[in-house]
Amino acid sequence: MVEISEKRNGASETNNRVIAMPLWNDRLGEFERVTELPERLKEELEQFFLNTAFFTSKKLKLNGWSDAKAATRFIKRSAVR
Repeated sequence: MVEISEKRNGASETNNRVIAMPLWNDRLGEFERVTELPERLKEELEQFFLNTAFFTSKKLKLNGWSDAKAATRFIKRSAVR
């Protein structure tokens, strides 16, 4: 999961992005952890998410990467809302 803070009109909120890959996808090989992703791929994903807000009033800040357990907790907390 890419942890992202979003700021718009003075208000700040968390707007994380969960990265998932189907089990049957072997294009990049098998990855169990985010630390196993090639650095170049991580940089491209980060830039992609920053570019999605380029023409908006949103200001995004990348706060780092989290593991699958953190992503699962994030998804469960979001589902409760």
